[in-house]
Amino acid sequence: ACLFSLIFFMLASPILRLSGATDEIYAITYEYAKWVVVLGGSAAILNTLLANLVRAEGSAAAASFGVSMGGLINIMLDVFLVLPHFAGLGAAGAGIATAVSNFCAAIYFMLYIFIKRKSTVISINPRLLKYASLHIKEILKIGFPSAVQYALTVVAVAAQAKFVSRYVTEAVAGLGIVKKLDQLPLYFSIGVANGLLPLLAYNNAAGNHERRKNAFRFGCIVSFGFAFLCLIVYEIFAEPLAGIFIDDRLTAEYAASFLRIMVTAMPLMAVCYPMIVQFQAIGRLKESLVCSVARKGVLDIPLLFILDRLWPLYGCMAVQPVVDAISLVIALVFYFRINAENRAV
Repeated sequence: ACLFSLIFFMLASPILRLSGATDEIYAITYEYAKWVVVLGGSAAILNTLLANLVRAEGSAAAASFGVSMGGLINIMLDVFLVLPHFAGLGAAGAGIATAVSNFCAAIYFMLYIFIKRKSTVISINPRLLKYASLHIKEILKIGFPSAVQYALTVVAVAAQAKFVSRYVTEAVAGLGIVKKLDQLPLYFSIGVANGLLPLLAYNNAAGNHERRKNAFRFGCIVSFGFAFLCLIVYEIFAEPLAGIFIDDRLTAEYAASFLRIMVTAMPLMAVCYPMIVQFQAIGRLKESLVCSVARKGVLDIPLLFILDRLWPLYGCMAVQPVVDAISLVIALVFYFRINAENRAV
C-alpha cells in the first residue's frame, strides 16, 4: 500500500488522466486522491486487513464495530468538511474525511489486538514474518482470485470513465453518482460473500457438504433479494436519487439514465460473488479465477469498444449487465459440473 501510494504520488497526472480526469475536473480529482490514496492509502488497506483478521477469528461484532465506526466518522466529517455551510472544502474535504476515518478505524483495530493480545492468535509482531513461508501458498490460493478481481475492477472502472470522458463533463459526473448508488448492493453482496467464505470452507473441510450447500443457497437468496429490491427502487426513483447528489439538471438526467441501465446488472452480480467464494472455499482455484477474470477486465474493455460504437455513451453503461450475465452463465456451468463430479465420486 505504501509503495502504491508513492507510485501514485509520482505519477498522479498520467494515472488520473488515464482514468478519465479531464482538464475541467483534474484539480478537484487530484485534491481528493491526494488525501485518499497518497496520504490515507496505507490506513485504508490496514483497516481492511485487520478487520478481516479479527472477523476470521470469530469476533464478528468487534470487526463490524470497527468498520461501522470508520464509516460513521466519515459521514460526520463529510458534513463539516464538504458542505459550504461549514468548512466548504469540497472534494478535498471529502478526501480528508475518508483518510481520517480510515486512520481512526486502523487505530481501533490495533488497540483491539493489543488489548486482546493474551487471548487472540492475531499478532502484528514483525518477528513472526519468518513463519509466513509456511502458509503463503494457501493464503495465495484463496486470496489470489479476489485480488485479481479487485485489480481488474479498477482497470475496468478506469476504462469506462475514460470512454465517458470523451463526451461531456456532466456525463462523467453522472457516472460518478451512479457508482455511489451502485455501491449499496455491491458492498452488500460482497459482505454476504465474505461472511459465507469461512462458513463454506469450514463445512467443506469437515465433510458437511449438505450444510455447506444450504448456507450457499441461503447466501444467494439474501444477496439476490436485496439486489432485486435495489433494482426496483432505483428504476422507480432514479431521478430523485440522482438529485440528492447534485442540483445540476443535466448531470442528474445523465445519472438517472445511466442508473436505469446499469442497475439491471445488480441481481446477476449478487449471485456471482457467492459463486466465486464457494469455488474458493472448496479449493477450486481455476474456476474461481476464471469467474473473477471474466467478471472484470477481460470482457469489459472489448465490450466498451463494441457497445459504445453501437450505442454511443449509453452503450458504456450496458457493458456491466452483459458482463455479469456472461459471468453468471460461466459460474453456473462450473457449479453444475462440480456437483456432477461430486455425485460421481
